[in-house]
Amino acid sequence: MDTNEVTNTLRKIIAEAAEIEPEAVTMDAHFIKELDLDSMLLLEIAAKVEKTFKVKLEERDLKELTSLRQSITVAQKYMAQRGS
Repeated sequence: MDTNEVTNTLRKIIAEAAEIEPEAVTMDAHFIKELDLDSMLLLEIAAKVEKTFKVKLEERDLKELTSLRQSITVAQKYMAQRGS
């Protein structure tokens, strides 16, 4: 999966969880400060990321899911580790 596919997939996951338009999920919009996501929604996003990309996020990396840009970095790291 290339970077554009990862970006679009993550944008859709985040928008659906937050019940906002995908266009509102910009690369650097902070999930908590700008998109008003709470911890439960962040856990839901993390679970969807794991299921969609077939990865298991480590607890220490969950705190890195703060923006679309950071989420892309984390997802690609795990996908590279599993050989995708």
